[in-house]
Amino acid sequence: MGIPFHTDELNNGCRLVDKVYSLRNQLIIVEQDIIDLFNTNHSMVQDLMLVCRRNFPDSCAFLIDDLEHQSLIEQGYQLSADPCRVFTEEGIMLICILINSEKAEQICNHIIQIFASLREISI
Repeated sequence: MGIPFHTDELNNGCRLVDKVYSLRNQLIIVEQDIIDLFNTNHSMVQDLMLVCRRNFPDSCAFLIDDLEHQSLIEQGYQLSADPCRVFTEEGIMLICILINSEKAEQICNHIIQIFASLREISI
């Protein structure tokens, strides 16, 4: 089974699957990519996380350390700033629920399917 939506292009011509990386033995998407995907800004994401702080433990979103920063670079990501926050599948789902829009729901569905396909490939 191929990765669904592998040809879906984002506004900037990138594929959604190309925004998925691996850290701490889990799949993640970098916060800046979340901001770009949902056409929002850093402060809105931070506000959503503050509103539901207890729903955003490290299992949902976390700041990366220097070694993780280097790992993302080795995986092809070009980080623009430190510190960098990343979101796990669970964290992305929470952001989608909090944004509560049709676009967020569509993006969330795509991400869940991509994460599931990538996990299946790695087994």
